Amino acid sequence: MSVRGNRKKYDRFNNVDDALTLFNNIIEKCPKPWIMEFTKLLAAIVRMKHYAVVVSMYSQMELLGVFHNVYSSNILINSFCQLNQIDFGFSVLGKMLKLGVEPDAVTLST
Repeated sequence: MSVRGNRKKYDRFNNVDDALTLFNNIIEKCPKPWIMEFTKLLAAIVRMKHYAVVVSMYSQMELLGVFHNVYSSNILINSFCQLNQIDFGFSVLGKMLKLGVEPDAVTLST
């Protein structure tokens, strides 16, 4: 399946419940899909403006051992900023630096 085809799967959500159902299905897969599947899902939820859901899902992903990349970290930083929790956004940036995830232009402009 092409990336474009996958992206449409995540763009068709009408509500956050559909996204949560897909998230629960994804986390039950063995082996776990790589981070880009989760990142596409997080981005779709951000487009619905459910920032607290993104924060919760990101935490669940960490507990499951999913390694984050700069894109998923940017989504989390943006969500914290939208929730007026700037300190937590800076905390994520610090964690990125500590783990060797190099911030990009999006990270620094969020």
